[in-house]
Amino acid sequence: MRKTMTRKFLLTAAFLFFALASIQASAIGRLTMGVKGGLNSANLRIESDVTISTYQTRGGFAWGGFISYRISNLFSVQVEALDSPKGTRILPGFSGTDDDITLMYKYTEVPVLIKLAQGFGTKLVPSVYAGPYWAKLKEAKIRTRNAVDDITEDLTDQKSTDFGLIFGASLTYSLGPVALIGDVRYGLGLSDVDRGAGSSLKHRVLSIMAGIGI
Repeated sequence: MRKTMTRKFLLTAAFLFFALASIQASAIGRLTMGVKGGLNSANLRIESDVTISTYQTRGGFAWGGFISYRISNLFSVQVEALDSPKGTRILPGFSGTDDDITLMYKYTEVPVLIKLAQGFGTKLVPSVYAGPYWAKLKEAKIRTRNAVDDITEDLTDQKSTDFGLIFGASLTYSLGPVALIGDVRYGLGLSDVDRGAGSSLKHRVLSIMAGIGI
């Protein structure tokens, strides 16, 4: 009796072990995690009561991680967490003064992207994607430079969050256990990040990034 119970226990344990192993293998095939980094070319669309303007772009290094889950051979969902600098430069003359002004923002950005991929199962897989992003403001500063001074101060009256849409394309090259990823995207801010009356500031960001996934 005891031997029979032991045998049943071992068979049940073996069955559960192989079932879990199969599920794990399937999950690994569908789940990709990785890191990426690259250049943000950021700008602001500034709307006021009298004008609508965009100024010079401001560059900055963006980086972070991502998790992608493949729903089917065509579609996957990708969630990212990025450290993303944004802002703009207002050159002398545009500001009505001799000052070179830079508006500098740092965000923790969380995009949720739906990706459409072609050629799954081959080494080279192109894809396009789109989705919303939510961002939490970490820092907002204004730098004013002229022939005499170079002053950096905190920006006031800035909203603590930003929201918008992302559109992009990526190219993935499989190297077996790892994959190399190239990524180009455009971020379209939809919310006014300035609390001040009489003007509206919305982020515009072109990003070129590279990464590695496993």
